[in-house]
Amino acid sequence: MMSDNGLNVRVPVERSALRTRARGMILPVILLMLVLVGLLAASLAFHVNARLNAAQVTINRVQTRLAAESCIEKIKLILRDDRTNINRWYDNIEELHRIIVWKPGGDETVWDTNEEYEDDPNERMVYRCSVVGDDFTDDEEAIRIGVTDEAAKLNLNTATRDQLLILARLAVGEREDLDPGEVVDAILDWRDADKDPRTEEADTEGAYYDELVRPIKVKNALFDTVEELLRVKGMDGRVLYGEDYDRNGLLSPNEDDGDERFPPDDADGFLNLGLLPYVTVHSRDFNVSNDERDRINIYDADQRGLRDKLMEAFADDSAKVSYVLQAAQQRGNDNGDGSEGSGSNTGAGASGAAGTDEGGGAATDDEGRPITQRSTDKRERLAQSRPPRADAPPAGGTGDPASGGAAD
Repeated sequence: MMSDNGLNVRVPVERSALRTRARGMILPVILLMLVLVGLLAASLAFHVNARLNAAQVTINRVQTRLAAESCIEKIKLILRDDRTNINRWYDNIEELHRIIVWKPGGDETVWDTNEEYEDDPNERMVYRCSVVGDDFTDDEEAIRIGVTDEAAKLNLNTATRDQLLILARLAVGEREDLDPGEVVDAILDWRDADKDPRTEEADTEGAYYDELVRPIKVKNALFDTVEELLRVKGMDGRVLYGEDYDRNGLLSPNEDDGDERFPPDDADGFLNLGLLPYVTVHSRDFNVSNDERDRINIYDADQRGLRDKLMEAFADDSAKVSYVLQAAQQRGNDNGDGSEGSGSNTGAGASGAAGTDEGGGAATDDEGRPITQRSTDKRERLAQSRPPRADAPPAGGTGDPASGGAAD
């Protein structure tokens, strides 16, 4: 800088202040970069953890599926080796309840057993299987540990109108808002290939379904699942599941209290199972037995001829012959006027009215509920509905297999 007298004069600059400001700018930039790097690292860690969890879920799902398939293979082996022994597969808690399928790092000698572990931190990793079925002779306390034969159920895709009507009447019961015949016609219209309605309203081939809040099309094809019935006109949860809304096969307190709690029920002390336990879409059976003998139609109108055929097929098992004859006549009674009676070939059917107590009031059960004619008949039918066990002692009788006793 030139001064007034012509001399060059230097003005000192405060360099230390500039350096301080420069260093002050670098620090926020570094902190910002560290924050960004931290966010990237956290995001990467989150995604890696999510991927690991997803992989573990996939592993657990595959292991669970393989464990279930192993249980199915065990059942197939039992049926293949000992199919005729009903006690082996129908109700067998020793072989079919809490069976160890696989235990990571566990002792392989305990596999295929129901051994329990105590104070074992890996207990939660034990894969077990149970085969659970409904014990229709006890709907209050017991479940059955065993296999249920799907071929013994009514196939929705092949059942006739009369067959479906029998089940529909039982499932609908005394409801006034449903007609069992119309429900069955709606089922048939859903599965048949034509577009001709069967009901008087003529709406089961499109009109009813078009007016729903969420319209659907009539399938006009076979059922894929039993639950598909819920899409059919007239079908609802009460018809399909009955009173067993928790689907555990037991009469829960809220399923036997009338309208006090959900679901609605008739408070008769018995569990109405609806249609679900009696229908299927997966069944296959042959007209010949395992030893290539022709199967016997137990609903043959000629009861005398039926008994002769059964005696020829089961010459050494009169108890089984008696049971089949009685079941056949019971089915015939249910298809008729519904009355119970006696038959010349099957012995006495369920009968008898409910008694009264000494005070002249209605008879009651152990819990103080009145015993009606309906409940009495149902108890007797349940008692007769289960086939005799192979190890059961023969019942005493007259020697005539049709009378329910064993031959002398």
